[in-house]
Amino acid sequence: MKNLTRQQLYDLLWAKPTRDVAKELGVSDVWIGKVCRRAGIPKPSPGYWQQLASGKAVRKVRLPTALPLHVPNMFVLGAGSRVGYSTYFEWSPPKSDDEPLPPPPEPPVFSEPIDDVRKRAESLVAGLKFTECAAIQHPAIVKLLEGDERRAKRNAGSYWAANGPWFRHPSGQELLKGLNKLFCAWTRLGGEVFVDGIVNQSISVHVLGQRLPLGFVDYRWDGTRIDPRSKPKGKYGLFWGYNYDNRVSPSTLKSYREYDAITTGVLRSLIVESILLAEQDNRSAQQHAFKYVMGCRNDVLHSREQRRLAEIRRREEQIQELKQKRLDLIEVVIARIAKANRLRELVRAFDQTVAQSVALVPGYDPWRKWVTELIEEVDPLRLSAQDISRWVGQFDLES
Repeated sequence: MKNLTRQQLYDLLWAKPTRDVAKELGVSDVWIGKVCRRAGIPKPSPGYWQQLASGKAVRKVRLPTALPLHVPNMFVLGAGSRVGYSTYFEWSPPKSDDEPLPPPPEPPVFSEPIDDVRKRAESLVAGLKFTECAAIQHPAIVKLLEGDERRAKRNAGSYWAANGPWFRHPSGQELLKGLNKLFCAWTRLGGEVFVDGIVNQSISVHVLGQRLPLGFVDYRWDGTRIDPRSKPKGKYGLFWGYNYDNRVSPSTLKSYREYDAITTGVLRSLIVESILLAEQDNRSAQQHAFKYVMGCRNDVLHSREQRRLAEIRRREEQIQELKQKRLDLIEVVIARIAKANRLRELVRAFDQTVAQSVALVPGYDPWRKWVTELIEEVDPLRLSAQDISRWVGQFDLES
């Protein structure tokens, strides 16, 4: 995985062909194109590298200033299966205990209070002209209308209004116009609007790297199912969250509110709220990422300490085993000396008895010779210098 800023990816794309950059990042050139469209990064035109190689004059398009709702850093997933934006701290754990532990990252500091973020967001949307957005049909609206066509065909002749199209009645058309203005304004500021699903659709907006789900309720639509305990005070209900079954219980939705009309004031407030929510989510993500890194670092420290203590215990056990081994060696020698002395006493006693005997003791001389040789073998005091060296070596005195 690589953590790239817009400037870094722009520099890569204008330093080598997109195919080479994609290979270096472990993604596809199609994926690179999606990232560039989302982040507002210009790419070299087709034939740029051939013209440059042939010595022809080429024009390098400068990197435009990021739009207000663009995310500053791109979190690039090396597998290339998707593109996402997230907070990431450059910190890697050491591969072994011999490597020094990298210092922790600096904790996130937010110099701008949330109230100042709100004021900045309000200033940003104050100059938006939604009348210009009314003449443009946003791609997300096209998807919603396509979903309405599918809902109409799928539920033709159905007695259940909840299964029918959402926007084919007057209040639905009014809601659709308001959403179109909202989507266009978000896009102009650098946000992205997504409509997921084919029939059961949901809406979300990508603001400052955070994907925020937007739910709506049209109380003038026959298919809207209302909690019996909740009586609407307006024509529309809006909230931040998914609304899969068109059932609304305001008591369970913190951001729920109702409006009689989707005015420009409502649209501005929604954009301001999206900026505040995204900023709060980003700050929470940074704090979480910092805590995660610190947790990883503490895990490394804990693991190292556990291994250190385990090594101390292992060494102590080795020392105890070595001490016991040395004592056993000495005990064996002492036992062999005692055995040799007892054998000598036995031979002396037998010698006296045999000497006092008138008759000869058959086989005594061979037996005495064998015992004498055995004493020489058993008695450590008879060991040669070489044998003593081998015996002393078993004590591992250098350990």
